[in-house]
Amino acid sequence: MEGAGSPGRRLRWGALVFAVLSGTAPVVRADVPLWELGAGLAGLSAPDYRGAEESSVHLAPFPYLIYRGERLRVERTSVRGILLEGERYELDMSFYGAPPVDSAGNSARAGMEDLDTTVEAGPALNFYLQRDAGRGRELKLSLAVRAAVAVSLQAAPRDVGWLVQPRIQYRCRDDCGRGWDFKATVGPWFGSRRYHQYYYGVPESAATGERPAWDALAGYGGFGLALKASRRFPHAWFGLYLRYDDLHGVAYEESPLFRSRGAFTVGAALAWVFRESERQVPGLR
Repeated sequence: MEGAGSPGRRLRWGALVFAVLSGTAPVVRADVPLWELGAGLAGLSAPDYRGAEESSVHLAPFPYLIYRGERLRVERTSVRGILLEGERYELDMSFYGAPPVDSAGNSARAGMEDLDTTVEAGPALNFYLQRDAGRGRELKLSLAVRAAVAVSLQAAPRDVGWLVQPRIQYRCRDDCGRGWDFKATVGPWFGSRRYHQYYYGVPESAATGERPAWDALAGYGGFGLALKASRRFPHAWFGLYLRYDDLHGVAYEESPLFRSRGAFTVGAALAWVFRESERQVPGLR
């Protein structure tokens, strides 16, 4: 059990204090284009999967697409479909994805089947604790439930479980630093047995003397703190990403595939903006 002064506890309380005390000074935002179109290149250094010893570097092009509609909002690599919206709440869609893992390059998974790309999607209920369309800061409590599907070119998509992710998110635009957009997200996640089995389960056919068979359990999956910073220039966009996952006390800690209780993910992206709409909409959406 964690003590009050443990690193994990300090990380959690520090993140919450940062979110609450970051201030609420208003800033008047100018209107922005309804849509923007471009292309970019992104690099990411991340563990092969949460709890893995090995990390991989991914470099890939991506489409830069912004759409600030009333019900559909696209922000570079994320898509939000607004299903229900009020003054202090909204129900939208949450998306996430993880790259494939080549088991031959991972010591814990050597001889096992590769992990396919996973795509997660599901509803997210957001409660805004501080929000104003004419101001540059917002604080929200979010509860996301997502189903996970493994996809590949060699086989049909298959269900690999689901997860629940409650989190607190703080966002500050422009007034936090000369046009920069800052975002901090903190919170735990919980996975189903099938979800944990996909990443950490060891079937009898893959068991060895050093890697015994193991069946996963549902439950606590970890605690994460993610920081994002980006800035839009006249004809370009630049973004940075940093995430730390604390995996102490997770439901899969007895798995022989679980080797590390914490890990950093670091990424950067640069995009060139080719076109944008003449129609303008309020800047904070």
